[in-house]
Amino acid sequence: MAKRTTRSARVGICLYPGVWGSSASLAKDLIHIASVIAQARPGSGNIEARFLGAKPAEVTTAGGPLLRAEDAWDRVDVDVLVLPSLAIPFMEPARQPPGLSDWIAGQHRRGCLVLALTTGSWLLAETGLLDGHTATTHWACLERCRRQYPRVNWTSEQRLAVTGRLVTARDMSASATALCHAIGRVLSAPIAERTYQYSLIYEPGADALPLLHTIPLRDHGDAQVLMVQEWIETHYGEPVAAEGVARMVHMSPRNLRRRFLDATGKTLVDYLTEVRLARARALLLSSNEAVSQIAYRVGYEDASTFTALFKKRHGLTPSAYRKTSAGPAGLSPAYDGERRTAIT
Repeated sequence: MAKRTTRSARVGICLYPGVWGSSASLAKDLIHIASVIAQARPGSGNIEARFLGAKPAEVTTAGGPLLRAEDAWDRVDVDVLVLPSLAIPFMEPARQPPGLSDWIAGQHRRGCLVLALTTGSWLLAETGLLDGHTATTHWACLERCRRQYPRVNWTSEQRLAVTGRLVTARDMSASATALCHAIGRVLSAPIAERTYQYSLIYEPGADALPLLHTIPLRDHGDAQVLMVQEWIETHYGEPVAAEGVARMVHMSPRNLRRRFLDATGKTLVDYLTEVRLARARALLLSSNEAVSQIAYRVGYEDASTFTALFKKRHGLTPSAYRKTSAGPAGLSPAYDGERRTAIT
């Protein structure tokens, strides 16, 4: 059964001169969607977001419109901290908001998850937390970031880079994925998946939905294990044998099983099952395909085996999950059972 929590997650979205309003608003909107979905599912916990600034006041965005900071960042503690994108002319140390770096570092020491969206990675680099780690950012500021923060392994090839409780996102699409990743970590993977499906970048279909629950399992530094993870996520509908996968990465099956468990905390079989069920959930919510057909598509020839596994993990049969998790993603309200709550 999916993990349930009753915790309240606090999200702080920082506003500073030169912030892009679209990036800050994306974060606020997705957290709102997640909140509505969680409220419609008793026992799921709740999540709320507030705009934070140097002081409670209006902040001029890069495009001109004003956004209002509801609190001063140095007066609150948060569970998730979002650093939205900022315009490139503002990416100068002299324009760094006073005290912001120290506050970010302090929140991280408290156990906060920090998300830097596109050029927001520049602000995170200023703290020193990214030193020695890989961070992704928008291609247009890649060389600037490399010059100013040479201790960071900068890239614009990865959509997301995750190092423990530090997450950087390359572009707006990746930012939505990063935000849903954070929602999954503080609430649950099903709520994160549903939030992503309601986002405006979602395209119905199993392969359009990122495997949000696997993102934290990639932060291990074992390139061969990562290759196996990526292969499984592409070939999950096929028969998977440890012997064949081990040959692909030039290991013995025993060594691969050990390395995979050490790196991800999951066995090969458990990881494959997680990927298959995640794809099945996406198909259940985005299509009218029969359960037996979905079972076959995700790698199970026996629909009863698939149904038993699904119920064991989620507490519901696939058909019941489809009925209680709303209709086609993005078209109907989120609801739980007979209770409906419109996302407005």
